[in-house]
Amino acid sequence: MVLITLKLRKEVRKLEKMARRRKAKFEFNSLLREHGVDRHSRWLDVKRRIEDDPRYRAVESSAVREDYFKDFTRSLKVKDDRRKEKDKEKNGKKEKEKKDKKIKKVNEKSGTDEKQPTPPPEQWADIIGRRVSFSIPQEEPQPEILSPKRLRSSRFPSPAVQVKPRVTKTAIKIMDRRKNRTNGELSPSVRAATRKKKTEKE
Repeated sequence: MVLITLKLRKEVRKLEKMARRRKAKFEFNSLLREHGVDRHSRWLDVKRRIEDDPRYRAVESSAVREDYFKDFTRSLKVKDDRRKEKDKEKNGKKEKEKKDKKIKKVNEKSGTDEKQPTPPPEQWADIIGRRVSFSIPQEEPQPEILSPKRLRSSRFPSPAVQVKPRVTKTAIKIMDRRKNRTNGELSPSVRAATRKKKTEKE
């Protein structure tokens, strides 16, 4: 008999303790709501604001308080996510309704209830009332531009494309050296290139 009463007392104490914890958690959450805690709040900042309140002290330890705070911010995050999803659904429905209204207005103006399918291109000429040609203009083939080195190569036959030699400062120095070697006589192509370069400088 004594054992039964002791067990009953232990169970009653456990239940009372659980009830106190639930009440403390509920009051702690209401305290957090009153102080405007949102899902982005930090525990250290919130702790400084609410540590003087008796509902803060009603919770057993600081670790439990922090756990309650984390649970509270998680629940706020879930609520925010659900609210955002609902808003997206509502906005999607509203946009769809607006599009449907616009389509109905356009169809009412044109006198048709449904959107007509696009006819095949062969029937376009009959619809427009004149003959339409569907030939696609072809681009003229452009001649291949080859570098002077590739032109000199024995693998490639010389094409009909003329490649203009680039005259640079180093090319002019080389020409001057050749000029000195051959007693001042230059080939016609070198003379033309040097004249062109001199006229560009002037």
